[in-house]
Amino acid sequence: MSVVVTVSNQANLKKAQSLLGARTESETIDLALEKIIEEFESKQSASPNKDLSDDFFEDLFAEKTNLSDGEAVQAIVKEREESTF
Repeated sequence: MSVVVTVSNQANLKKAQSLLGARTESETIDLALEKIIEEFESKQSASPNKDLSDDFFEDLFAEKTNLSDGEAVQAIVKEREESTF
C-alpha cells in the first residue's frame, strides 16, 4: 500500500536518511517507522504490566487483622510505597 507523505522539515528528512543509511526518501520513512515500532515494542515488553494480580485484593482482604480502619489504610499505603511495581 502506498501513502503520500508531506514532510515539512526537509532537513530532518535528509538527516534521518543519512543516519539510517537509506537510499531514498521512501526508504527513510519506512526505516524510521520500523525503528520507532521496534523501540516502542521493546519498551513495552521490558516494562512489565504494573496492574496488580487478580488475587492481590482477595488475598489482602482475606487475612484477618486486629488493625483499626486507619491502621489498615496506613499499612496498605506503606506496602504500596515499598513495592517494586
